[in-house]
Amino acid sequence: MAGASIVSSATAQAGDLGEIELASGQRVSMRLWRDEEPHPKASVRRDYETVGYVISGKAELTIEGEAALLAAGDSWVVPAGAKHAYRIIEKFTAIEATAPPTHGSHTGAHSEPTEETAMDDDHLDKAVAELRREVASERERLSALADSGSQRLAETRLARYEAEQLKRASDFGK
Repeated sequence: MAGASIVSSATAQAGDLGEIELASGQRVSMRLWRDEEPHPKASVRRDYETVGYVISGKAELTIEGEAALLAAGDSWVVPAGAKHAYRIIEKFTAIEATAPPTHGSHTGAHSEPTEETAMDDDHLDKAVAELRREVASERERLSALADSGSQRLAETRLARYEAEQLKRASDFGK
């Protein structure tokens, strides 16, 4: 299972919004919302697409002003960029998949930060520091490649890698 990633229920991490982060790949991630108590959530727009499946409970999903009731067995899609909000009506458990993946960053929010969605500065600083460590490590690896006579290839790969990491860092808000 080269490249496979298994997330055990015993080690699944809690996300910033109360969700449980399940498996995540290069193009999609899954998360579990377990036993959410009734409450409304703020309207947001996200740069990623979300599909979901209700395991139990009820919620109202409003997408671009159109409301729909979600109950056990129902599934939904929120298109990327669509303004949407959830109102949990009764204790709610659902699985969502997002594309591209959102684990740890909740990228793509187009709303004013709220208490529910804002990440604290400490979390952002740690995430940016980790990105910087990854870039430094990759720079060292590619520098070794350049020393082996593939200078041009290494420079191209490094530039591409740094651009990807800068995008990831900008998703963290720094």
